[in-house]
Amino acid sequence: MNIVGGGVIKMVEKFENLLVKGNIEFQWKIKQDLEQIELTKKKIPKYPILILTCMDPRIDVHRIFQLKPSDVLILRNAGNIFTEDVLRSILISVHQYNIKLLVILGHLDCGMTKLPLNELKSKLTKPALAKILRNGTNIPIELQKYFKAFIDEIKNIKVQMEKVSKAPEIPSGLKVTGMLYDVNSGWIFEYEKFSKYTFVENFIKHYKQLIEAKKYDFIDYIESIEGDIVGKEQYQSQKNTKSQNIILGEKQITPDLNLKKSEIITISNNLVEEQNSLKNFDELVESVQKQIDSIPKIQVPKIIIPKVKVHIPKIYKVRNKE
Repeated sequence: MNIVGGGVIKMVEKFENLLVKGNIEFQWKIKQDLEQIELTKKKIPKYPILILTCMDPRIDVHRIFQLKPSDVLILRNAGNIFTEDVLRSILISVHQYNIKLLVILGHLDCGMTKLPLNELKSKLTKPALAKILRNGTNIPIELQKYFKAFIDEIKNIKVQMEKVSKAPEIPSGLKVTGMLYDVNSGWIFEYEKFSKYTFVENFIKHYKQLIEAKKYDFIDYIESIEGDIVGKEQYQSQKNTKSQNIILGEKQITPDLNLKKSEIITISNNLVEEQNSLKNFDELVESVQKQIDSIPKIQVPKIIIPKVKVHIPKIYKVRNKE
């Protein structure tokens, strides 16, 4: 236990109380049936998946993939790095929990790409610095080796995948893949979508095209759930009354025989009402609608949704390599 000043102790106690009060609120929500602890005798995890990701708090794995806490195993460290301790956890996961898929989940704007090693060195205690320098006298190199800082998120994912794949301790039955998370938009990019880019700078240059391609997945998803959202009766009614006028906001539209776009907008609006927690969902839907005109198989009248802003994910500036 470290000895610290009175001011620091009070600050730490404040943060501890924050956690304790949060747990009390959690218990209250359980009593009110607003939260629940899933008691199950089923195998944990539900899916044979292990995700190695960064400790960055913006990466909420369960929200990103819409999973329950017992669905997958999750490992976290600074920069989603394959280390000796990660190997220990992987071996337990494979042999005790029958894990078949390991996902190296990196993310854009990772803090490990801009870790100030010199500044960090000045803050280290003497024992910590002595441990880091025990194998050499070149301070910058030893700091780099110990903290495993990197300059490119995409290259780092590939490096960690290669390390895991080449580790002789890893069983041959474990599949290893990578994913890239955009903290500004919430999109996940599969390995096949970014593996052709050597550096993240190249990925950023093609970012708009990659997001453009995502719209087709999004439209397919909306089409797959439209019946559930509007209800069977309402869905059938829309199919049988394609010649009727549809009121959307302040505009009255008389669609032709193909109401595909108006159906998607109606569905999207209903989905926004039922999922208020997704703050940017309406902007994303409207952005998708504006791009639907470019799809040849869909011919619909132009629809304008008033008073809706288009959400454009922020793209951070390319860093200069030192």
